[in-house]
Amino acid sequence: MKLRKLCFGIASGLCAAGLLFVGSASAVAQPTSTVEDRGPGRIESATPVDVPGFTAALGAPVNAWRLLYSSTDVRGNPITSSGLLLAPATGGIRLIGMGHGSVGLGDQCAPSQTYPRMADPEVPAAIEHLRRGSAVVVSDGQGLGTPGLPTYMVGQSAGRVMLDAVRAALSFPSAVRADAPVGLTGYSEGGATTAWAAQLQPSYAPELRIAGVVSGGMAADLGKAAAQLNGHPFAAFMLHTAVGLDTAYPELRLSDYLSDRGRERLPALLTTCFYEAVPREAFSTIDRFTTRNPLTDPSWLARLEENNLGAEVPAVPMYIFHGEQDELLPFEPVEALNRTYCEAGASVTFRSYPSSHFATLLQGSTDAVNWLHSRLDGIPATGCNA
Repeated sequence: MKLRKLCFGIASGLCAAGLLFVGSASAVAQPTSTVEDRGPGRIESATPVDVPGFTAALGAPVNAWRLLYSSTDVRGNPITSSGLLLAPATGGIRLIGMGHGSVGLGDQCAPSQTYPRMADPEVPAAIEHLRRGSAVVVSDGQGLGTPGLPTYMVGQSAGRVMLDAVRAALSFPSAVRADAPVGLTGYSEGGATTAWAAQLQPSYAPELRIAGVVSGGMAADLGKAAAQLNGHPFAAFMLHTAVGLDTAYPELRLSDYLSDRGRERLPALLTTCFYEAVPREAFSTIDRFTTRNPLTDPSWLARLEENNLGAEVPAVPMYIFHGEQDELLPFEPVEALNRTYCEAGASVTFRSYPSSHFATLLQGSTDAVNWLHSRLDGIPATGCNA
């Protein structure tokens, strides 16, 4: 099987030695056209996908397409991203954009690959939205499922790619009507993605009719999240964040910081899904991979700050929920973000739960789904509970 080679960013040194190959051809969608002359959100290709598990779960036919669509990176350069569009056979009366949680950096981990096999823990959420008559679009994110490395946890990238997935879906009449109301929802990495989409929407995609945005269990402050994950059982997510930042901002040159151990372990980190990477790197610390900590370097700190939430105010109602005992992503920055939004005049419903990261997802999902569909049904949300 032919493998694609990546020779940029952190991988350049390993590629030069012929040591680093990432992703299989079957897992990587190659664009059928260039995006230089096409606006963000334009569909490049739409490939029908069989989803018998969704049809069985709903007891009614579900249509699905793997999309390649145009978007932009953090510098405004054109890119191609991928995603999965699901819809009732009769079409969706509204559109839900789902931000996926952390899945890993390997292309085979992309939701457009795993959802059709019912092999993603967020499939039940998609089924619930379909059951309520909505079409669902799930963006893989930049570099996951398409050539390149993922820009993991880079909000400036994730928000754009999500908004362009919504644009693409709304231009596909077989799935959803073009004037359908839109809701965004996500948890963990997906929660940060939807929050960034909410912040960027007024300037990046002002034409979108977004009725409400749900952001749960998110990293509002990347530096504090990385510090909490250093030496943590889920330390792989800290390492993924370093890769994501370096991919989005190649001038950071993560390769200059890597130790021999880091160079040895990096290929596996880039090619595996979270269920493989997490146990492999459990309790790892950044100093086991580097000769000096890049996350304390001024250039890295500046990019981390650029990707912290709160600099812009969402123009759409938001529902934010987080666990007070979240062991992965600290509660305090999210609480502070809510205060920032409220003081700036945003409409935010904030819910906290006395629970851990994964328990909060289970406890808070029903309330979040109900809130979102109330907004989609035209029931207004006003005020802000700081």
